[in-house]
Amino acid sequence: MTAAAIVERPVARIPGLAVQPLLQRQTVLYGEVSHAHISWLLDSSAIDASGFRSVGLDTEFDGPALGLIQLATDTRCLLLVVPKRSKNARKTCNTALDGLLRDPTVRKTGCELTKDALLLYSNFGHMLRGGIDITHLYSPAALESTNRDTKGLFTLFSEMYLPAGQPLRKDKVTTTSRWVGVKLTETQLSYGVLDAWVSYKVGVFEPDKIAKAKVLDLTSIDPVLLNALADQSTAVLAIEDMQQKQYDSKFSEVVRRSDGQYDVRNTQFRNKLQFSDTVLFHWKSGQMLTGTVQFSRHGKTKIVKLDNPPKLQRDVTKITVVEQGRSRGPDCFLREAWLKLVLHRQLDTSTAPFYEALFLKRTQPLSVAPPTYDLSRHDLNPSQLKAVAAMLSAEKPLTLIHGPPGTGKTFAITAAVAASITSSEHHFYVLTCQTNAATRNLAVTLLKRGVTDFKIVVSDDFFVEWHEEQYKRISDHVILSSVTKGGVFGDAIGPRTVVLCSVSQLSNSNIISVLKHRRLTHLIIDEASQICMANLQHVLTLYQDSLKRLTFVGDPKQLAPFGNEQHATVQSVYERLRSDVMLNVQYRMPCDLGAFVSAAVYDNQLVSFKQPREIGTVALVDVANGMEQTRGTGFTNPREADAVVQIIINQFLHREFLVITPYNAQKELIANRLRDAIAKRRAQGKRDIELSVADERIHTVDTVQGQEADIIVFSAVRTVQPGFLSNKRRMNVALTRVKEHLVVVAHLALFRTGHGRKSLLGEFVRGMEKVMPVVSSKQLAAVAGYQLEFQRKRDATTTATTTTSPTAITGYAGQIKGKNWKRNQKRKEKKRNQKAHAPVR
Repeated sequence: MTAAAIVERPVARIPGLAVQPLLQRQTVLYGEVSHAHISWLLDSSAIDASGFRSVGLDTEFDGPALGLIQLATDTRCLLLVVPKRSKNARKTCNTALDGLLRDPTVRKTGCELTKDALLLYSNFGHMLRGGIDITHLYSPAALESTNRDTKGLFTLFSEMYLPAGQPLRKDKVTTTSRWVGVKLTETQLSYGVLDAWVSYKVGVFEPDKIAKAKVLDLTSIDPVLLNALADQSTAVLAIEDMQQKQYDSKFSEVVRRSDGQYDVRNTQFRNKLQFSDTVLFHWKSGQMLTGTVQFSRHGKTKIVKLDNPPKLQRDVTKITVVEQGRSRGPDCFLREAWLKLVLHRQLDTSTAPFYEALFLKRTQPLSVAPPTYDLSRHDLNPSQLKAVAAMLSAEKPLTLIHGPPGTGKTFAITAAVAASITSSEHHFYVLTCQTNAATRNLAVTLLKRGVTDFKIVVSDDFFVEWHEEQYKRISDHVILSSVTKGGVFGDAIGPRTVVLCSVSQLSNSNIISVLKHRRLTHLIIDEASQICMANLQHVLTLYQDSLKRLTFVGDPKQLAPFGNEQHATVQSVYERLRSDVMLNVQYRMPCDLGAFVSAAVYDNQLVSFKQPREIGTVALVDVANGMEQTRGTGFTNPREADAVVQIIINQFLHREFLVITPYNAQKELIANRLRDAIAKRRAQGKRDIELSVADERIHTVDTVQGQEADIIVFSAVRTVQPGFLSNKRRMNVALTRVKEHLVVVAHLALFRTGHGRKSLLGEFVRGMEKVMPVVSSKQLAAVAGYQLEFQRKRDATTTATTTTSPTAITGYAGQIKGKNWKRNQKRKEKKRNQKAHAPVR
């Protein structure tokens, strides 16, 4: 180490601080850190009366990958730059740094240090000892509280060192910059120095408080548990990193209020402003001003307070969210609190048997044998009967059900709930899904099945002014999340023993209180293949005292958790445990489509209840002149959008239909053009269809799982590369929503002979072209009111109706227990056939 390697620079100016700090700084590659570097740093840290030294510790990262490690004292800072590691490179632990991190006589103080500790462990195997998590010290974590008033590092520093009303603020732009695989700028290095130095200063401000603090020591954690915690923390960081950090929020108007703040009226749910978001207003003049979204009523209008508001109303051309606030749900707060408590050995996971079984693969919890349940009245087929029996089993309280599309997952759930809540034992059920939309779909299906005695909790942010129309059918069952405050939620539930909510709502402190008081006994997680296991850790601990049964229902052949394709640690329960039962009779799709899906996706294990029919299922519309266009991070295809709207207006507007497409941008384009077409009809006096149809019936592949419709129109968008369309699980979802007819609108050459030929959609298109005629978009445009015909090619009719034998289950129904099952199913099939052959309007 030479003198030239040491740079002396001031920390970024801190307004209100009497003496501005001047630090010596060394910047070293992680692999080149030596004991001399560590000694240089520690020489500037005095030993206190208790024999300890103190060092501020912080890290900067992109997702689960470290980019910078910062260590600081009052006068020196050591910056360790972490080069981007290749995917299969071995972890190499720097011994000099490891010695410092493992030394219990050197206190390492930092904000949210549990996260830093796990990052250091997962990236390099460092075992931090002597850690003091400042956040946990000054705002102790509590498992049943979602208190959002946790004081951050800069707030604590301001209260300790700065005059009242003189806050130290973070550089929001640098906060969200990239740290891995790039050359770090001087601004980024200075930012890193400030974080570590402030961590040190807060850590030495109250020596007596620090001396009594609970110390973070990874060497005291069970290695199996530590690996599980590191994996799940990695998964969470990976997902957060993949989510948009900065985006433009769409709005219709911005109005200056009398108090100098601004009302912003949002127009799109997915990029709306949320409480505590940091935003950037772009004025027509070119000026840009930062502000913060204030707490206000739910709905499309949000209040923004600018840091330096102009005196007059000005035209706002764009609003950019530069840092998302912490208003994305109570689950993130409890997940972090749970992690702190476990790593500080203040919570013992061995008392949570479902957690141990799921995450550590240890012995499953035992259960007292339940009473005998009468399932004969539920008309279950053999696989459904087996699934329900497994859900109610005393031998295996943790159950995984594999339910392919249309196999009656919800019917099985309904039967299990109905059978057990009528028994003499105490039962309290919670049925949950990843999203509000999926939970709503589950509630609608319950209602269709005759189950009416339930309540569904819906987030106000999701419901008010955004999705109220979608809850009309179940409006009597809805409880808004704001109603969960105080004792109102318990009163709203009343004597009911079935509650539906999203997984996030299980972390709502008010809901926790009621569910604990009512003693939640059965937790059923639907669409479980979409749920990242990291989101369930704290939930299983919260309800460990009363929870007797845990059931996962889902399909690992459909959508995976967000981020699964990019990061191996982002897993659902189906990646860790085997399914106990597979439901193998599908009732939704016509049997020719069911046969294809069974062979191509489910290894011929799926059989179809519907009988073969003369009429075809699929129509292929070739938009050969369509071109994909880049729109933000997605794609559109205007000619495809026109074809989709024409097909719907001409033929399916009065039918139960859904449009599915891979990209949000195409979804919005189709919705806008369909809305315009409906508005035109209404202007001509045809007011039989509401404009809201354009918002309710258009979906992306990622939002449509769990839904079904008589008619599905799929817009593929891509014309050069298949992109998302090469994902088999996504395409399985898109193809299996249909009950009667599927219309594929695509640039067919891409899937016939192009880059998409090896995809599931490519295999499907080539197979269907053999039996169904192809319609060109030019034909659609040339004939006013053109309607698709689902007639097979003459030479393919016989083949198509006689080669679907693994899907025909004639005779199979006779094997199924329950007196009326066969008769009821034949009656339902007759109605379906009548509906299928009804004139298309």
